[in-house]
Amino acid sequence: ANVNMTDTDRITALMLASQNGHEACVCMLLHNGANVNMTDTDCITALMLASLNGHELCVCMLVHNEANVNTTNTWGRTALMLASQKGHGACVRTLLHNGANVNMTDTDRITALMLASLNGHELCVCMLVHNEANVNTTNTWGRTALMLASQKGHGACVRTLLHNGANVNMTDTDRITALMLASQNGHEACVCMLLH
Repeated sequence: ANVNMTDTDRITALMLASQNGHEACVCMLLHNGANVNMTDTDCITALMLASLNGHELCVCMLVHNEANVNTTNTWGRTALMLASQKGHGACVRTLLHNGANVNMTDTDRITALMLASLNGHELCVCMLVHNEANVNTTNTWGRTALMLASQKGHGACVRTLLHNGANVNMTDTDRITALMLASQNGHEACVCMLLH
């Protein structure tokens, strides 16, 4: 069988096995010449699918078979961004240890740190800041990771960001601060941290 055959969306057997965490299949496919860096019609790779779905062993196998960790999909998202967004800490750690660029941005200038902060994944936030993620980077709308965490009331993320140099007084394109966002949404614990 042709190991690199694709369907109408350019999806391969390796992508499907990686997406669903079938480690033995991933291993066999790689051993039989599966192209680890092939992309589907949205420029999504097997590594991105494994990272998005939290299949850390598949991520390990793919990176050890020379998967490009910094490839971006159609929306400019990397495997690290996808793992951070979903809070898959083991995948985030593996990607960081294998050269993932912590400060890459997508088409809206969103970073892995912003995605982890927005979704309340404090362990991922910790790993990203300890791997030199820029805590004060802004997205297209001028929002920082701190603003996104404050808006959603993710106190643990707010605390971690503040302890790692997040600028509490930065404003977005509408001159809105993290404190305003936390206050607007009734996140009392975040308001308290931002004030002190």
